[in-house]
Amino acid sequence: MNKTTIDKKYTFLLKIGFSLNEAKIYLALLEKYPLNGYEVSKYSGVARSLVYDCLDRLVSKGYVIKMEGETNFYKPLNYEKLIDTINKENQSNLLIAREELKKYSKSNNDDEFIFNIKGFDEFIKKTKELIFLGEFYLSAGFSSEKMYLYFCTVENIGLQNLDKDEDLEIIKIEYNKLLEMLENDEIVDAKTALAVLLCKKYI
Repeated sequence: MNKTTIDKKYTFLLKIGFSLNEAKIYLALLEKYPLNGYEVSKYSGVARSLVYDCLDRLVSKGYVIKMEGETNFYKPLNYEKLIDTINKENQSNLLIAREELKKYSKSNNDDEFIFNIKGFDEFIKKTKELIFLGEFYLSAGFSSEKMYLYFCTVENIGLQNLDKDEDLEIIKIEYNKLLEMLENDEIVDAKTALAVLLCKKYI
């Protein structure tokens, strides 16, 4: 097995923020634990001169647990908890990045509005980005049918080029007006009400 093949084994961990040596150590511990530093080096293939620094980084991130004693032993964080931890970190970092980028944005927020769009093909043509808001059962405990909600921005509103059997209606409503309508019970469709509330953080 050549080096390229070996490195590919760790690609999925590299994509979620591990260095190559950290990936080697985590997988070695996942397969066999607890291990002391010498054993971690032996089973992971990471040089002893590097293994302790890598272990310290993994411990500080919370991905590896250090059991201190006369000889220190290490075990991995459960992989489900690892994924959950990384996901929460990424979400937090993305929210921070959003706020920081907002400071530099030249966009005019006065033009913010939401579209109520019917006709999926035309909708996709005009959509610049889709943000998944969530999936929900239409009637929990009664039906397995699900509803999927997305938030999107559109590049422009131009002339429609619809097929004969398509029906697309675009209604421009300011977001604050939508919230007012929601409070006044003018929006009685649960799907629309839920979408309005869930997209608030993207407005």
